[in-house]
Amino acid sequence: MSYVAAFDIGTTAIKGVLVAKDGTFTGETVIPLKTYHGENGEIEQNPHDWWEGVKDIAAHWREAKEIGGADIKMISFSGQMEDVIPIKADNRLKGVTQISEHEQLKGGDLIFVDKDRSSGTRFSEDRDQVYAILYSDTRAREELLLLKEAFPTHRRRTGNSLASSTPFAKILWLKKKERDAFTNTTCFLFSSKDYVIYRLTGQFVSDPVTCATTGMMDIQTKEWLLDCLDEFGVSTDLLPTIKFPDEVAGFVGAAAALESGFLEGTPVLCGSGDAGATTLGAAAVRNGDSYIYLGTTGWVAAASSKLDFDAAGIFNLAHMDHELYIRIAPLLNVGNIHRWAIETFIGNADEPYRDFEVSVESSEAGAGGLLFLPYLHGERGYIQDEEANGAFWGIQPLTRKADFLRAVIEGLSFSLKQTLDFVVGEGEEGSVTLIGGGTKSSTWCQALADILGKPIRVPASSEYLPALGAAASAFIRLGWTENYETFADQHIDTIQSKYYHPNHQHTEMYTNKYKQYLKLYPALKALYC
Repeated sequence: MSYVAAFDIGTTAIKGVLVAKDGTFTGETVIPLKTYHGENGEIEQNPHDWWEGVKDIAAHWREAKEIGGADIKMISFSGQMEDVIPIKADNRLKGVTQISEHEQLKGGDLIFVDKDRSSGTRFSEDRDQVYAILYSDTRAREELLLLKEAFPTHRRRTGNSLASSTPFAKILWLKKKERDAFTNTTCFLFSSKDYVIYRLTGQFVSDPVTCATTGMMDIQTKEWLLDCLDEFGVSTDLLPTIKFPDEVAGFVGAAAALESGFLEGTPVLCGSGDAGATTLGAAAVRNGDSYIYLGTTGWVAAASSKLDFDAAGIFNLAHMDHELYIRIAPLLNVGNIHRWAIETFIGNADEPYRDFEVSVESSEAGAGGLLFLPYLHGERGYIQDEEANGAFWGIQPLTRKADFLRAVIEGLSFSLKQTLDFVVGEGEEGSVTLIGGGTKSSTWCQALADILGKPIRVPASSEYLPALGAAASAFIRLGWTENYETFADQHIDTIQSKYYHPNHQHTEMYTNKYKQYLKLYPALKALYC
């Protein structure tokens, strides 16, 4: 049997699936990842872990499924975006991060780096290799100010506002703070999947979805901005070739074949940044199609035939379809707030997620009048306020713990409604597709359906939809499907889904409560200063 090997290299884990010609998938495998945090806004991962994770998944397929290299006709990827991964001149990753020898493990898989960063360069155990600077890393705050001053109309060309997390700013940080690393770099890569493609093929490539987040690509021409790069002494020789997700990046090399078990010569596609693959996996393939992603953080996105240069909270990304764009409003407070509520109010129970669900169900819709503002990490999207905080409002003598938990679910859902209206407009008909880990909370899905007043569609195995979206490009390249629309119709819309239908009495009540919610942030904003 013939398969496409599809990988989704995210922040918390690598997910791999084998997708057969009929669209069914097997071999679903998850490999967790570690993230390293510093005290000055540094957030990093070891790229070697991405490569090892892909190899481990391929080994699992061979051993548990008896599906080897000869069965895999093409390899495709989805990956986290806005990373900066410097490749050293001798084709090894160049170390760039100075840390102390002492690291302290503080919960889960997070390692927090000591503030003193002067005692050496971090290397992995077996290679001259440094950890990638991730999308959420904010160390380049000074460089951001320089870029904003130099290019006040930058958004009109890239489609997006600059931030300290923008790769252009991070490269300038390296150029200023780690001059040797910058000088010895052959190429900067911008997605986790770009690095694994490099390890498989030796090619430096990235896709327009990912490159739209770098602050260095013209969103309309899909080319690097030569004048902006020249202004700051960054040569395009240091940047990867931009290829569309359905273009072949290269072929598995001999050494990579020995390491990974894939056959030498197997075609490897450029693949897509995670927002593109997730959009395809959510079947948002036609103008106006929209969906909501509930991850640790999340977003509301819609496929569009037009760019929006004026709405500051909306990012414009390339779509995997060459003729479309993605209008996307990112949110910083999503699944992480759900987890915070469980840890804070439920604690170390045997089954904390189940206990959370039971507790929420015991509180009537409306949470006894309690409102929750979910901005514990500031907020992007419509709010665009890094200083925003969270708040409970309306606590009364009869307010119970369960009301606090339901208020959290409702506050998150109000935030999503505000963002959905911002991205696609109010009054849009039809169901809303909901994907990501947050969909495992039935109380959250139902509250969102009630608040939106629309049915919520949750596809089965939604955590693997980004990988399935990445596989779509391979289906087109192999001639297994005609285009992305056909792939979505045949292999995504047909996935078994669970629907949550709105309770119209609750919707009427929530309409009034939402009006209160919209007043809460402006009323509290003055207190954030």
